[in-house]
Parts: sequence; structure tokens; C-alpha cells
Amino acid sequence: MKKKKPARADTPALALLYNFDRMEHKKFIDLHVDLVSHVRDGDASQTNMEAVRKNNRLFFASVFIDPKRASVPAKIHECIKTDIAWYRGLEKSAFVTISTKTDLVDMQASQKTGFILHVEGADALTPQTENYLEEWANLGLRSLGLVWNADNALATSAASFKERIGLSDFGKQIVQKLNNLHVIIDLAHINERGFYDVLEISTVPPIVTHGNSYVLAPHPRNFTDEQLVALRDAGGIVGVFFSGKYINPSGSPTIDDVVRHILHIVEVAGVDTVAIGSDFGGITSGLVSGLEHVDRMNDLARKLAEVGVSNGDRERIFYGNVSRYLERHFQNHA
Repeated sequence: MKKKKPARADTPALALLYNFDRMEHKKFIDLHVDLVSHVRDGDASQTNMEAVRKNNRLFFASVFIDPKRASVPAKIHECIKTDIAWYRGLEKSAFVTISTKTDLVDMQASQKTGFILHVEGADALTPQTENYLEEWANLGLRSLGLVWNADNALATSAASFKERIGLSDFGKQIVQKLNNLHVIIDLAHINERGFYDVLEISTVPPIVTHGNSYVLAPHPRNFTDEQLVALRDAGGIVGVFFSGKYINPSGSPTIDDVVRHILHIVEVAGVDTVAIGSDFGGITSGLVSGLEHVDRMNDLARKLAEVGVSNGDRERIFYGNVSRYLERHFQNHA
């Protein structure tokens, strides 16, 4: 996509996302939460509905269909619709789906916890099932990860050995369709070639809902300094996440390791590029000591303060950067 200078951090953000409780407990925006997985599996070790209400002002509500649950497009599609319906059912309580700018304004008035529907992995999409995408969008989908841990009809996974193959021709068509549907493109799990393919053709800044620094944790799922700079130049953001082997693959990961990832990305790509994408509810490869649960997020804020990160920069990392991104994304989608 055409390179452009990202908005400065002092650009006014939507009031509803910037007006957080600044007294005893600060809420944050999370780019990746597997809440439906937690409820379905009965595992409250990382997050739960009460904890989300307490800690999150807004979150990207991830729908992930494990290949063990469904592996053919039609079945995956049905499972996605089931999980989207589960999330939409939260609207009966203290949650609200965010799919337009109007929804953001309404969230401010209601003080409900907002969520953006996100599907992790587009394995259901093929040239024969392309119409599924419009159906998801009509159900409220506003963010899509093109690929997960296996290659699909759109793109090559970061876990693949096909390093020189990125987006397929069909994948390029889907990127254009996502732009037209106002659906955010998530570059987590895509390989490096596909990453740059999306940046080249997308007219809307993509994001990385959950990813860390490759320099500090050399894993194909993480992102090189060059990728982080390219994402910044495209106007995107990256959510640092707390899955152990992607934080410190050589030892027992701690909250201090997470701080190092945040500081490194700030140094390389600027503070306006960094956000939080915890992956709480979906972490299966080891938790970070000191960040085992969403209730520990204030500890991360304190750790950042201890190493000299200003209050203003902490606000940017925890919610300001995402709020500004969403304001720009939804500005023409009332």
C-alpha cells in the first residue's frame, strides 16, 4: 500500500476510548482475546467474562476454529457462525458489538464493554466459498486473520516451509474485498512474503493483533525490525502477546521479558505502533510469569513505569494507539 506518515500520538482520539477510569483501576484495549474458547472449554485460568468487564474497555473477540473441531470449509463456516452468534448474545448483558463509528459513540453513552468480531484464520474461504466472507461481514465481522498455522487458499502461514510463496491470486482478491467491506486485515500468523504482499496491495492499514519481536525471540511467528518499521509506515499497529515461547524461547518467560519486547518495538518503530494483544484464553504454549491472567495487567503498567515509560506513553500502548487506529478505520463507515 502507499506509504504514509502515521498520525502523531497527540492526535485526538475518540473520547469514548480515551476516557478510562484513571483512579484505582485502568482499563485497556486488547487486540486478541479468545473469550468464547474459554467459555466453551471451561477454562478460567487466563480470563473470563467478569474479568473482561473489569479490565477491558474494548477487545477484539476472536473466533478460532480448531482443525480438530472442523476441517472442511462448510463445517468451518457453520462453526464460525455459531461462535459469532455466541458473542452477539453478549449484547443482552454489559457488552456491545462494534462494527461502525456509531457503535463506538453508543458505547460511550452506555459504558458497556465493546468488542470487535475477529476471525482467526480464513480456512473456510476458497474460490468456491468466497461468499462466506460477505455473510460474516453482515453478521458483524470487522477483523480477519488471513491464515493460522497451516497454509490455506489465501496465503502461506508463518509455520510453513514455503518461504517464497506469500499471497495467492485468490488471497489478493480477498484483500481487496476486505478493504471494500471495511474489515481490518490481521497479519498475525502470515509468513514474511505474505506480510509484504498485503502491505503492497491493501488500501487500508493492516494490523498485527498478536505478535512480538523476532530479534528478542527468533520464531517465524514474530516480526523482524524491518517488518515492524514497514507496518508503522503503513499506519498499522502490533499487539504484544503473552504466549511463553514467543516471549523467551530459551527460558522461563517473565513479565520483564514482555517489557523488553515492548521497549524494543518502541525503539524500532515508535511508541505509536505498539499495543496489547494478549491472546488470553487462547495461550497453549506456556504462560508468562507475572502475567498469567488479565487481572495482572496493572502489574505490566507498573513495570513499564519503573523502567521510565511515561504515563502518556503507557496510555498510548494500553489503549490510545488502538483508539486512534479505530477512529481512522471507521471514519467513513458510520
